[in-house]
Amino acid sequence: MFPSFFARAALAAVVVAACVPDPAVAGAGADGRPVSARASLIVRVTVPAVLRVRAVGQPGYLAVGTADVERGFVDVGNAQLHVLSNLRGAVRLVASVASPFAEAVEITGLPLPLVARPTGEASLARTGGPFDLGYQVQYRIRLSRGTAPGLYPWPVFLTLLAS
Repeated sequence: MFPSFFARAALAAVVVAACVPDPAVAGAGADGRPVSARASLIVRVTVPAVLRVRAVGQPGYLAVGTADVERGFVDVGNAQLHVLSNLRGAVRLVASVASPFAEAVEITGLPLPLVARPTGEASLARTGGPFDLGYQVQYRIRLSRGTAPGLYPWPVFLTLLAS
């Protein structure tokens, strides 16, 4: 999953091991017999935590039409969330609505539906190690009263948190 990190760690271990003298070439004692040599190498690898969510296919702006205002919401489909984590244990997806024209968002297509008013979260319930998953999601953005038709910035912000 993270080949470049492990490749660098393996290379570092080989370089350190190459610096340790081999007992056969370490030299001979005063009486001509080989001197016994021992060396130990302690390798400690720290893997940095990775917790990332990426939205694919969602627009940068939201077009709100007259029919959307009358209905009170806008549906946005064909979006994907790409979730990457190397943590063990559960991961939560947190959504926030940060625009005055939107009062709530509902996200479906996840293991559990997520509703944010103005924030909400859903557990992605992964345990047992690293994962790299994609979810096909749909957004229903509930409009605030008084919202006029127009073009608005995308109102949903996503974050991943470890449980």
